Amino acid sequence: MSALEPLIKPAFDLVRDGAVLDVKSEANVNRLAYALPQGTTYEEYAPWSSNLGVLRQVYYESEPVTGAPVELKFTVRWEYTVAQQYIENVDVDIRADIFTGYTLDASIQFSNPRTVDNAGLEMAQIPFKITVRRSHPVYGIKQSVMHGEIRGDGGGYLNPPE
Repeated sequence: MSALEPLIKPAFDLVRDGAVLDVKSEANVNRLAYALPQGTTYEEYAPWSSNLGVLRQVYYESEPVTGAPVELKFTVRWEYTVAQQYIENVDVDIRADIFTGYTLDASIQFSNPRTVDNAGLEMAQIPFKITVRRSHPVYGIKQSVMHGEIRGDGGGYLNPPE
């Protein structure tokens, strides 16, 4: 199995004090994660699928007094090779509906990519976790974690908040 390029920057803030961040601009990167063999480039593994891998998950709670929704909707997207082996251009989109008085922070952390055997071909996987931290002046601090994985075949998972 090939050694994959390690991630240069594995962690990113997504939401700070309830405001959704433009992650790529803030971090000064053009992609959040990738999984390519060391010393290679995106072009060497063309063609890339015209479909994107997509995972969605929602962090939700109700404001304890009014019942108003507090919600973050996460969508993780990535490109993968037609040969269903490698991953490129991972991105995360966040939609927020946050009740006044709450402070929400969210971040994503990727582990370095790894390879597994998939029907005789090498396939990349990138495990990750999304952490949501809520602060409320009366109800205190709560932290939830969602674990996920994206794969070079366009599949993956993103578990509900723990």
